[in-house]
Amino acid sequence: MLDMIRKRMDGTDESIRRYPKGEIEEPLRRALGRIEGLPTGIRDYEIRDDRNILVTVPDFTWPDAKLAVYCDGFAVHGNRSTLELDAQKRNYIQGRGWAVLTYWGRVILKKPDACARQIGEVYRQKSGRTQ
Repeated sequence: MLDMIRKRMDGTDESIRRYPKGEIEEPLRRALGRIEGLPTGIRDYEIRDDRNILVTVPDFTWPDAKLAVYCDGFAVHGNRSTLELDAQKRNYIQGRGWAVLTYWGRVILKKPDACARQIGEVYRQKSGRTQ
């Protein structure tokens, strides 16, 4: 059971993956590159607690602005136990000042530029930068 959860958390459980790693992240990455003034987000940044225990690994992170972005595919994140675990981890970092944005894969694939614009807006708010 723990092995299954670990595989789901780190994205290596190929039996349930609807989107291959990168299939939903890459269109968003390209769209983020078109947002003027937005620095490149760090891919797969490890957010740890005060004891250095891994809490979560967002798909894109801007640590300076405490902004975490998740690209979630329904096949992996669309079941009750995973949704509950995701909520716990995301609530934990939000309670420590992080802004958390979550986009479902089909939304990213349909509207990557709209997702990227929203990320850019939140980044500017969190970092205190203006356009």
